[in-house]
Amino acid sequence: MKKTAVVVFMMMLILLTACVQEQKVTPEVSLPKTVGLSELDGHYTAEDYTEMGLWLVTIEAEVLRGKVAVSETYYLETGENVYAVQQNPLTRNS
Repeated sequence: MKKTAVVVFMMMLILLTACVQEQKVTPEVSLPKTVGLSELDGHYTAEDYTEMGLWLVTIEAEVLRGKVAVSETYYLETGENVYAVQQNPLTRNS
């Protein structure tokens, strides 16, 4: 009985040490929180619907990956004004 308990204990010890892996700490690359339209190389469209009280800027998501920090909220700054950006819920890849 003691041999079985020792064998089970050793097996558990081996399994536990095999499951524990050293976690590599990778430094967080801090991405900017802003990006200029000039940096997007034309991968955006701007549509003027001022007669309806709005305008639409569409930016390809792939272009933003790696260029701007991930956030729940985004803002568009045009000169003196700052506008909250609404993401299209039908094409959101969260």
